[in-house]
Amino acid sequence: MSVFGINDSSSSAYSSILSKSKENKENNQVKFVHAMIKDNIIKLSGIQTQNSFTLVKNETLYSNPLDNPLQNSIYALF
Repeated sequence: MSVFGINDSSSSAYSSILSKSKENKENNQVKFVHAMIKDNIIKLSGIQTQNSFTLVKNETLYSNPLDNPLQNSIYALF
């Protein structure tokens, strides 16, 4: 028998280690994807908030009544 021979019990130990390593790698990939998705959702939410403020500002600034108190306060802000 060769010195480098692998018996059945060590072979199963190696496959167990490999499967755990693969599982850990897959779990880390899923965690990374979830972190990226969460970051993108936060950025998208910020963009939507800015767009909402822009819409309100534009609707107020370009509305017909020039003596609108809300319109005057928005002019004061910008």
